[in-house]
Amino acid sequence: LAAVPFLRREAPAAPAILDIGSGGAMPGLPLAAALPAGRVVLVDSIAKKVRFMTVAGRAVTDALAAAGEPVPAVDALAARAEAIGHDPAFRGELDIVTARAVGRLAELVELGLPLLRPGGLLVCWKRDDGSGSLAAEIAEAGPIARDAGAGAVRVLADPEPAIPTHRLVRSEEHTSEL
Repeated sequence: LAAVPFLRREAPAAPAILDIGSGGAMPGLPLAAALPAGRVVLVDSIAKKVRFMTVAGRAVTDALAAAGEPVPAVDALAARAEAIGHDPAFRGELDIVTARAVGRLAELVELGLPLLRPGGLLVCWKRDDGSGSLAAEIAEAGPIARDAGAGAVRVLADPEPAIPTHRLVRSEEHTSEL
């Protein structure tokens, strides 16, 4: 939930979120409840994980409804992110794309930016072990982001105290349709 304060400031009300490589529905489902989101799409290529996310999504939406809170539409999809990027139902349709523990930033920029509306945000959770590897990933992803119509790729915030080696990395707002 480290991204919630930033997303509350920067994202539109009731954003449409897609979480690449959701696995255990993290961070997509907690973000959907905390923001609140209008729609959240949890994507993972492993069907067993998608079955779990479907059940977890129902539990969260039922709990939100019972508490009188806004209820997002939650979809869990068994698909590869590469395929989602070519689907007209998703391409250019999302406000936020998230990824945690999925791959290198350059790959995430290539996968995530085509899914975003102009003004959309790509937010990734990355580990920074102090070796310079995160800085190298940011440098590698920067030209790809600019070529795709986004601004700089940069570290968003200081680490959460509970996980001092983790950082949030974002692309500047996506400004054009791909």
